[in-house]
Amino acid sequence: MATDFNSDRKGRDFVKHSIAKSILALILVVSLLAIGITMAMSVYEADIFVRETVVSKASNAAQVTSRFYSGVYPETMIADEAVSAEISDTFQSLIKSFQLEYLYIVIPDVDSGQITYVCVEGNEEKREIAESLPPGTVREGNISDELASVMRGETLLVTCETDNQYGHVFSVYVPLSGPDGSVTAVIGADISADYLSNRFERALLWRTIFSLATVILSAFIFYRVLKRKVIKPAETISATMKAFGENDNYDVQPIVVRGDNEFSHIGTSFNYMAANTRDYIARIKAYTELQNRQAYEFSLASEIQQGFLPEPHYADAFSEISALMVPARNVGGDFYDYFEDRGHMVLVVADVSGKGISGAIFMASVISMIRGFVKQGMAPGKVLEAVNCELEHSNPNMMFITAFLAFADPKAGVICYANAGHNPPYLLHEGKQKPLSASNGVPLGLFAGEKYQTVEEVFPLGSTVFLYTDGVNEAVDRDAEFFGMERLEKILSETDGANAVTQVKNELNCFTAGGEQSDDITMLSFTSRSEKLTLPAEVSAYSRIRNWILMDDRIPKKMQKRLCLIAEECFVNICSYAYDRPGGITICHKQSWEDGTVAIQFTDSGKPFDQTRETIKAEDYDPDNQIGGLGRLITQSFADYCRYVNIEGNNVLLIIKYFKE
Repeated sequence: MATDFNSDRKGRDFVKHSIAKSILALILVVSLLAIGITMAMSVYEADIFVRETVVSKASNAAQVTSRFYSGVYPETMIADEAVSAEISDTFQSLIKSFQLEYLYIVIPDVDSGQITYVCVEGNEEKREIAESLPPGTVREGNISDELASVMRGETLLVTCETDNQYGHVFSVYVPLSGPDGSVTAVIGADISADYLSNRFERALLWRTIFSLATVILSAFIFYRVLKRKVIKPAETISATMKAFGENDNYDVQPIVVRGDNEFSHIGTSFNYMAANTRDYIARIKAYTELQNRQAYEFSLASEIQQGFLPEPHYADAFSEISALMVPARNVGGDFYDYFEDRGHMVLVVADVSGKGISGAIFMASVISMIRGFVKQGMAPGKVLEAVNCELEHSNPNMMFITAFLAFADPKAGVICYANAGHNPPYLLHEGKQKPLSASNGVPLGLFAGEKYQTVEEVFPLGSTVFLYTDGVNEAVDRDAEFFGMERLEKILSETDGANAVTQVKNELNCFTAGGEQSDDITMLSFTSRSEKLTLPAEVSAYSRIRNWILMDDRIPKKMQKRLCLIAEECFVNICSYAYDRPGGITICHKQSWEDGTVAIQFTDSGKPFDQTRETIKAEDYDPDNQIGGLGRLITQSFADYCRYVNIEGNNVLLIIKYFKE
């Protein structure tokens, strides 16, 4: 108990002394600083005033003398005693009127360094020195540059400032002109600034003493008021706050401060805060329990959501799939899906408008609907139409979803797709890319009765279809810069296709390092696997293709020769017509399936040429009169399907041959 009492007392003393001394010290420092600045300015102004005053007096005396005795020769002043006496009386009057030390007329000889004193008069204190220099006295002296310049007529008035045994003296020189206007002598007036300076110093001293006394008295009065109006209320508030912090139940006596001032307002506010804090602590405990329960539910929902998604990696001899879904929250609104149906791979990527639990539930229902309608044998466009129709009746929260649905069939060499307001995917092949953008409808769940177009395009061997959500291209870094489509397309052009998801994710990680993920990120890639052979576009290289086909045990023997004939016609056409100069390259792909289906494909970067654009019938072909077309006739006759696509300048010709007993 004694320890607590001493601790409280020390705390109160600390508050009292720290506040009182700090405020008092601050007032004293500011006051002294103000006094110091005022005194410095006063000294500066006094110095300027003294200078201007004494220089003005000396200048006026010298100029009056110059005008009064202009035209009188110095020799006359020296030789004529009457004139000399008159000048002496005049000088004494001017010295008294202007409070001068000396007033004199001299003739400086710059060449010899001698000074001839014509008339010298001083005040009562300096009169003895002046009388020692009667008219006509010549003495060696140090002729200053200012005195010499006036004597030479270069300057009409010069002021000099010196400190000597007589004090701080200002000297003013003006020329004395003769009858012809030439300079015959120099009139000098010396005046001391000590008298005025001493007067100002005494005045400043008394002002400083009065200011300090005022500051000390004001500080004492302020301290007494501060102690009664501030320190005691602060002690009361401090003690109550300390007790409030040490009490686990935050139960303390209310603060009571008399009067209507800031401290009484603080006391009232503290009492209100203490009551609210007790209520808040009770509510925060309940909220923490609720939050822990919600965190568990979110974790469970995330596990359930991940359970809806297929494995992120799948591979067999004919295809490879990579997928990724990174939610911005515990539970995301994006999803991907893939599954096999009727010999083709179904690919889905979608983005739900909502996030969190509601978005996850909506996502799960859409996945179930898409799978159900696909199993019914519907085309991609019809599947999206059916899902949109269902959402019209089972979407109470008015959510919507963008989706891309594709059926990829490498064996048939086609990909059929439909788009409901989603980012168009990319078809990647041999460093080239093509957006699958021919179909584009509105998002699902917005408008009833919408139609969605099903588009079929060539799906070459060795190519990859890359699907993604807008969380990829709209990812932002710490500087709020978007990842963007240009950066995404550059990465896709440098990938081999199968690693597209991994490479894009790595670039995203580097780009957004340190930034907060603002949207779900989802990617899905499907790659058609095949054997690859790169050859120069030279007819002599065909033998390698022939051996490549004949050495493949998976190709039925009955099909090998016809495939060789087809390959020869296609390859020779490329070598002969695709390139204008040597050095061209042809890339060959080959794949065989268990049922005997074989696909062979040629890719070149030569002149665009579609060998499938028109069908040549054997009965219409005249070998005797028709030039060209025989190779295309052989290819179309022996192959079951011929498909052509141009991907960013690359000609891709896909030939499919089915095994028949």
